[in-house]
Amino acid sequence: MNIEFKLVRKEPSIETERLYLRKFELSDAEAVVNRGWYNRKKQQPINTLLRAKNFLKSDILNQDDGYYLGVFLKENDALIGDVDMCHFSWYRDTCAELCYGFAERYWGKGYATEASAGIIDYMFREVKLNKITADTDPDNIASQRVLEKLGFTQEGIARQKNWKKNKFIDEFNYGLLRNEWLKAHKKQLYKKR
Repeated sequence: MNIEFKLVRKEPSIETERLYLRKFELSDAEAVVNRGWYNRKKQQPINTLLRAKNFLKSDILNQDDGYYLGVFLKENDALIGDVDMCHFSWYRDTCAELCYGFAERYWGKGYATEASAGIIDYMFREVKLNKITADTDPDNIASQRVLEKLGFTQEGIARQKNWKKNKFIDEFNYGLLRNEWLKAHKKQLYKKR
């Protein structure tokens, strides 16, 4: 079996119909504050420039296990969210995990689906991943719909995996294979910037 895997370490800068995705920069700190991010590691809101800069330095810019990209509106350059491909080794893995988050005022507009489709298409066509996974809370119906629109299949349930609101909750596990994606999407869905 010949597995084609392409090592592409530099974060992509791509665009979709309404959005562009690029690597975060320290100069994005003010936009991070305005977006209303929450630092899960430190269990605190990112509501000051100092916290935003520290968050970007420690949690985003120094990561080496994937791509951590800001999602910006083309029309006004507003940072509306992030989309990440993480938890893979640059030397051997052919699988990564999709994560995304958007400011609440941008929910329900198709941005999560559009941004995710752009990075998924890039990862399958350029990096040659074989599989992309994603996880979501059972209560997060909107995220489940995004994953289903993208063609993900629910593969399982990790019982009582996460701690939320003072109790253990399950986690739904999803997967998408490269051959499934390319069969459904003959045309490239992103442009390089």
